[in-house]
Amino acid sequence: MDFIRRFFGQVQPADCDAGELLAQPVGPDSLSLQLLLGDALDLDPAGIIASLRDYHPDMADARCELDGMTQPYAEVDELIPDATVAPGLIGLVGWGRHMIQMIGIAAPMPADVLWQSLQPAHIAPELKDRAAQHRCHLLLFYAGTESDRLEQYVALTALGAALAPFGCEFILNEVGRSAIPVGMVLRDPEQADEDMLGVIRSMPLSLLFCGAVKIEIEQEPGIWLRTFGSERLKLPDLAMHAASDEEARDVFYLLANLLAYLRETDHRFTVGSTLEVGKDRYLRVRAPQESEASFLSSETELLVIEPMHASDIREPS
Repeated sequence: MDFIRRFFGQVQPADCDAGELLAQPVGPDSLSLQLLLGDALDLDPAGIIASLRDYHPDMADARCELDGMTQPYAEVDELIPDATVAPGLIGLVGWGRHMIQMIGIAAPMPADVLWQSLQPAHIAPELKDRAAQHRCHLLLFYAGTESDRLEQYVALTALGAALAPFGCEFILNEVGRSAIPVGMVLRDPEQADEDMLGVIRSMPLSLLFCGAVKIEIEQEPGIWLRTFGSERLKLPDLAMHAASDEEARDVFYLLANLLAYLRETDHRFTVGSTLEVGKDRYLRVRAPQESEASFLSSETELLVIEPMHASDIREPS
């Protein structure tokens, strides 16, 4: 069956030959990550399959198909409407319930898109400089049947790790305004049995999937942290003020833990909710104030978390 039709899920499984990969149609809500490559765009399907199968036992049935993009496809252009360089290849990578569309572009990522993810990333400045020197990039779109959106992100991240032998150095989340070096999700050669999918699942959500961006307001002491992209996990974005850089590190993990709690319990925060997060430590949830609109505006749900004293908690009458 024609690869481009399978790439966009335009055929039924019964119409595909045995072993052919088939994507589900993607939409504006589909999850996506981006990869930065330090080397030329030179991918080998057999090598990718071997790397995926070596990464984790759950990926033992991994398969990969690539197309060299010998002709332009309007459907591909719709996925990357602002691209200044035509894609060099498209591909499908799948294992288990997972299927991932891959679009390779033999040119650096547009500077404004790169900066939005790289500048606020919680990585060392020298790594940001290295990322800015990348030569090519890959766009990954989730197109499988897994319903758990965190697991979709785990699959996308795992593919980025498996592409490290082909030059992948950084994994970006444009929606989450975040980035990590691929080394964070590579297996230690001395720990052959390490569960790397478990490592990805346990990463703080605010590290890559719901990036926590630092915001400094002129003439206001302290630092705000607010997440981006939480709606992709069906969660609200959260914001909190920190009095110092040291406190900001605590807030970073606090926001990650709150998002993980919401995801794992299906609980919902509402304006006015109070939370006990430790011995004699209480928080409350409020809406952004009008004076905060310039840096806490959001087209999706955003809630502010702030500390409160135990004496301020009112018992129900």
